[in-house]
Amino acid sequence: MSPAFSRRAALAGGTGLCAAAALGSLSPSPAHAADDEFDAIRERFRTQVIGPRDLDPADEDVRVRVAAYDEAADAALARVDKSVDRPGVFTDLVLRGATDSAIVTQTVAGLQTMAFAYAAPGGRHHGSAALAEVAIDGLRTLHALAYNVDQAEYDNWWDWEIGSADRLGQTLTLLYEVLPADLLEDLVAGMYHFVPDPAWMYPPDDPRHKPSTAANLAKTCQVAITSGFFKRDGDRIGQARTSFPDAIAVVTEGDGIHPDGSFLQHGIVAYNGSYGATFLMGCADVLPLLAGTSWEIDDPRVDAFHAAIDKTFVAWIDAAAISGSLRGRSVAVSSTGDLVAGRTIMTALLKLAPGVDTDTAARWRGLVKGWVQACDPAVTDPTDDLPLPQIDLYREALADDVTPVVPGPEARTFPDMDRVLARRDGWQVNVAMASNRTARFEVMQRDNLHPWHQGSGMVWLTLDDHQGQYDDAFWPTVDPYRLPGTTIDTQPQDDIRGGKMDSFRGAFAEVGGCVIGDEFTSPHQRGSHAIWSGRHTSWKSDLTGRHAWFLLTDSYVCLGAGITGGGDHPVQTVLENRKVPMVDSPAWTIDGQPRTGSSVDGWSAAVRAEHLHLGATGGYVLLDGPQTVRLSRTDRSGRWADISERGSTTELTRAYQTAVLDHGVRPTNASYAYQVVPGIRADEVPSHNDVVVIDNSASVQAISVPREGFLGGHFHQPGTIRHGRRLVTADQPCAVAVLENPGRTRTVELSVADGSRTVRQVRVECALPPGDWQVAEQDDSVRATVTDGTLTATVSTGDSRGASHRLRLTPA
Repeated sequence: MSPAFSRRAALAGGTGLCAAAALGSLSPSPAHAADDEFDAIRERFRTQVIGPRDLDPADEDVRVRVAAYDEAADAALARVDKSVDRPGVFTDLVLRGATDSAIVTQTVAGLQTMAFAYAAPGGRHHGSAALAEVAIDGLRTLHALAYNVDQAEYDNWWDWEIGSADRLGQTLTLLYEVLPADLLEDLVAGMYHFVPDPAWMYPPDDPRHKPSTAANLAKTCQVAITSGFFKRDGDRIGQARTSFPDAIAVVTEGDGIHPDGSFLQHGIVAYNGSYGATFLMGCADVLPLLAGTSWEIDDPRVDAFHAAIDKTFVAWIDAAAISGSLRGRSVAVSSTGDLVAGRTIMTALLKLAPGVDTDTAARWRGLVKGWVQACDPAVTDPTDDLPLPQIDLYREALADDVTPVVPGPEARTFPDMDRVLARRDGWQVNVAMASNRTARFEVMQRDNLHPWHQGSGMVWLTLDDHQGQYDDAFWPTVDPYRLPGTTIDTQPQDDIRGGKMDSFRGAFAEVGGCVIGDEFTSPHQRGSHAIWSGRHTSWKSDLTGRHAWFLLTDSYVCLGAGITGGGDHPVQTVLENRKVPMVDSPAWTIDGQPRTGSSVDGWSAAVRAEHLHLGATGGYVLLDGPQTVRLSRTDRSGRWADISERGSTTELTRAYQTAVLDHGVRPTNASYAYQVVPGIRADEVPSHNDVVVIDNSASVQAISVPREGFLGGHFHQPGTIRHGRRLVTADQPCAVAVLENPGRTRTVELSVADGSRTVRQVRVECALPPGDWQVAEQDDSVRATVTDGTLTATVSTGDSRGASHRLRLTPA
């Protein structure tokens, strides 16, 4: 951002735009007071779109942003088709005879750009009659050639019902005072035509006509509100009030927020970071628009929605970014990114803050301040280039009297979208898996053409000291056959350009795990440790295997077993594939010895090692003894057009350090076992020798970490795990974790989950430490007894949707 309001300047005591320009205000300024509720809502919407009318054009941040609006308008004006019988508004967007509906949305976006420049205070085009005339003529052409009541939808429904309609509502609002009445009436009629009822998507006579949900429903409700206040139609706004609570409802199937913090869109895609971010911003627009009006949304689902925000969105933000594992096909779109999505969520929190209780509002502002402070300014400053309505929102959050909130270490499971997450001091990791309940990946609208292994157990590691790993052209340049953490058949794959969503599902039910430690609040999806596993088959291959992850306090362990099958190409496990600086790339250290030349493009080696270290990342411990690891440092080039048909053809190059275990062609019962310790020095790697792999087979995958008092196992069939005096037996397939706290307050905790959702009841026996023990806390689903030093727990896992079931023992 400009010197007048950089993140640093704000933290040093930056001020707001002006005393009267608080963006949290929902009322128009006195000079523009509304004469009825329709005008009042329209004025609120205008403020949401471009900020309050009394923005100070002399403010440096306002000036910089307005200048950007002017430049964008200049570019749009240069593209205007000035011919008499023009086939479109812009020379590069032909509307007449078009079959690509994106052209309609792009046309409205160009006109929207002009409207922004017209309305922005202090700009060259502010209040320009000439610019307004061009924009109005463009709107007439848009109406004549595409957006009218006689036009049938073609291609993508979204362009007609959301993409164009949303932008059109903003454009008409910003040009409202100079719009001819007949043109406004015609275009609003088009909004009614394409969105006759916000609760439904696709035209009423279309066989695909079905209820709208979650993010889409939030946006169509906004379209209903904008078209309603233009037409002064209370019933139309009432449609939005009636339908909107369905968008924010906490659901157990399909699209929207789930009780465990999952967010799904398109039925089976993990989408907190794309559709979810759009959904949250849509909610942050709609709720304030109607607050205090005759159409205020007074529904108990609003409180439930507010309560769900922390676990659904806040839990996933790290240094202002949200993981790409929750962004579906959006990872292949250059205009989006983990940081872009993260800022959308942060902005939505700030916009929603005035509508929640004081403590929650203060915490959300504190979180935003903490995330902004955590950003490396060499990578990003979330306060750079803020839209006008957001400038004061961030100034308020970054003010001296706001205490930054820094989330502490935790582990969380999200069974409904097959994700597990751990946040630690200095790093964060999550695993993206897919069961037959969820999608491995998503391909749609010709985006994400190389998604084959994105949901095959990809491990997403982010480091506070080296931010932006998955932004900055990661996806067009990374080797899509070498995604970190995955075990795949490396046979070449064809581009995927579409397909039925169900064809992207995982193959098996057995994906899930449990959390243990820290809080004891049911339902348990949060703790200090987490274990996760998945049975998986590689895309378009008969390669199958069992994979397990154990998220510990300072590291994570990855196990694979029963790896069998494949085609005529090698089966490989990717320990690491790290995007690194092209200049001064970090080098490898192998069993304590720095490897000369390993930071240079083109270097590769097959090494026999037990301990590896990659500078600026951390250590890797091969837990089953020395293994042959193939290391390489490679400059890779690619284009966004390689993974999205709409992407840029500019070639980009990034550097990667890769470590791969090769299982050969068509392996039988191959396995792997390794530990990743982020952030440690090379000389510290050998000291991380406290993880014991108890079993790593197709039957049981289990480890013990005596230093942490932790034992965890995935029973793929009934069995027993034992390490020293510690013994756990399960009579059904399940995940089991045990955590002993030998400190001043001695406790033993047990956690059990059925990731497959096929087991009704599990009986677990656990040998206890010496002494007398009693059950102090237990879930209603757990019945437990302690006899002769053995805990016997019967756990009702049926209908619990993969949740953790826990109990805690204390000395008797």
